[in-house]
Amino acid sequence: MPILKVESLDVRHGLLPAVRHVSLAVAEGETLALVGANGAGKTTLMRAIAGAHKPSGGRIVFEGTDITAVPAHERVRAGIALVPEGRRLFPELTVEENLLVAGQNSKQGHWNVESVLDAFPILKPLYKKRAANLSGGGAAGGRHRARSHDQPPRAPAR
Repeated sequence: MPILKVESLDVRHGLLPAVRHVSLAVAEGETLALVGANGAGKTTLMRAIAGAHKPSGGRIVFEGTDITAVPAHERVRAGIALVPEGRRLFPELTVEENLLVAGQNSKQGHWNVESVLDAFPILKPLYKKRAANLSGGGAAGGRHRARSHDQPPRAPAR
């Protein structure tokens, strides 16, 4: 049984269709890559799965439950999160403090600051540095913190 299933999903930007009849299934532990040209609807699809953009048709099923109408904040509690492009870090905080902020409202699970640092060893030497002082590569290592704190990634989150 797939952990995530998208069935004939349609998503619009106003009157313009951005995603048309997309279906996919992702099993637990499986990785799925969305590849396409700019404007093909990849980000819109991910925003719809995360609950940040309302679909105009079709359905999204997570762990056997239809979540199409479930608000984004409830999807985050269930383990679905969208990690947008860009740094989206608190620049005045250290890497450590950014990780702690990301995990503040998380339910207990496998992921904590120590396990995130083990999964992303590039962050270890940067742990006490301010986020504003990180290079693009250093900041990229920290972007995964949002989904990594709650529980192991189980669905596409990018």
